[in-house]
Amino acid sequence: MRLQLMAALAAAALATAAQAAPARSDGLTPQQRAGRTIYLTGESPSGGGITASVGGDPSPVPGSVLPCASCHGEDGLGRPEGGALPSIVTWSELTRPGGHVHPNGRRHRPFDVRSAARAITDGLDPDGQPLDGVMPRYSISREDLDALLAWLRVLERQLDPGLTPKQLRLGTVLPEGGRLGEVGMAVRTTLQAAVKELNRDGGFNGRTVVLEVAGYDPLAGTAEAAARRLMADRPVFAFLSGFAPGDEGGLAAWAEAQKVPLVGLLSPFARAAGAPHWTFYVQPGLPELARVLVEHARGLPGLADPRAVVLRGEGTWQAGAEAAARRQAEQRGWRRVNAAIMGEDGPAKEEVARLAADGVEVVLFLGDDRALTGLLAGAAQAGWSPWILVPGPLAARAAAEAPASFDGRILLSFPSRPGGAEGEAGRALLARLDPGAGERHLSARAAAAEATAVLAEALRRTGRQLSRARLVTSLEALYQLETGLGPPVSYGPRRRVGAMGGYVVALDQARRSFRPVGGWLRLD
Repeated sequence: MRLQLMAALAAAALATAAQAAPARSDGLTPQQRAGRTIYLTGESPSGGGITASVGGDPSPVPGSVLPCASCHGEDGLGRPEGGALPSIVTWSELTRPGGHVHPNGRRHRPFDVRSAARAITDGLDPDGQPLDGVMPRYSISREDLDALLAWLRVLERQLDPGLTPKQLRLGTVLPEGGRLGEVGMAVRTTLQAAVKELNRDGGFNGRTVVLEVAGYDPLAGTAEAAARRLMADRPVFAFLSGFAPGDEGGLAAWAEAQKVPLVGLLSPFARAAGAPHWTFYVQPGLPELARVLVEHARGLPGLADPRAVVLRGEGTWQAGAEAAARRQAEQRGWRRVNAAIMGEDGPAKEEVARLAADGVEVVLFLGDDRALTGLLAGAAQAGWSPWILVPGPLAARAAAEAPASFDGRILLSFPSRPGGAEGEAGRALLARLDPGAGERHLSARAAAAEATAVLAEALRRTGRQLSRARLVTSLEALYQLETGLGPPVSYGPRRRVGAMGGYVVALDQARRSFRPVGGWLRLD
């Protein structure tokens, strides 16, 4: 009965193991490569037969029913099943000086090549004591046995970069020096404190988390170059958070090309080209924030189908946000939406006059503070006060300084709740991670802590059998994850934005500030 149970448990692991076998050049010798096949599949590349028997069961079964990886894992770190805890079979652990003490009290000397071979074929430890009854005894040719041992000696070197049996290295890319450096330092302090708490709680399945910081001067280098240097000097398993103003797209594209998970890049501008696979955004970006504004505005009186225009700059991110907003508008019945490209100083006075004469009621603005200041000045001069919708990260300062005629008529969307974390628990966490920070850079610190919480949950769900590919699968499975720092986070095979929505605020002219006009507006 036990043999049948183990065979059933092995089936799923065998399929996964076979799929995970590297397909590219791996630097292995032919013998090591053959040993890997035996370890993962229980089958002989040389054509010799491999069989396995367990406990007192006299009937051997094909080795493919009970491959080593089905219990010990592809990484050799053990895969608990049915109350059994298989041993770690990485070579450094097998040959550890001082030998081993097992949970049942059995002690023995370190393994060497000869005693490891005897354990595989006869089920005996280096001191001649029987191994646990659940450990199969294999009938295997000398050639295949030597190949399997050759693989065991290099097994732990096949883990993804930044991963060892005892350590998990994460990286982050942050600016140093100047105004951006202040934000970078705040994020760095938050991430380091969050990682310290993770390690205080035991890390992840015996692995201690190490945070490697790639700092760079935005005036002299790029975030992508900093990430490249870090990977060359101190390879990391995944990138966490990170702040790369102006370099977001390049950093995300590099992570995709290198197949390195990137979780929670702090920027609404970051989008990898094409459909991202390795990049997971915790907060919404400009396309989502533009859609949120359309979704909110359509509920305002008289805006069921308004005359609207999208004013944007020439950048690719503006074009992407425009396309997202226009799709949202079309889905919601806005049939009179046009678009125009403006210069760095905003639309020309003639363009403003034309829009006013055409009776445009809504302007979705995709530009910076300088361009918004130009638009507002031209509109005030023309006596034109349309609703102006602005993704908050673009031009909040200029919106706060708008002429009096725009009181209450400027709406901004933000990826996080104005004023910080979502709830009391989130605010308490931020205060604990950086007690002296107060309100400084609160949004960036909250986003960094939230990204850490998301990655930590995915790592917990992945378990000991950790790899970059498995981490991606665990991230994709997150649904309505509550972090206490923002709205619930969900991903999926074709979804890489965790919190799909935004918050909307309106200009309060009297206070020269913004007031919330609703809670989290969901797009999904």
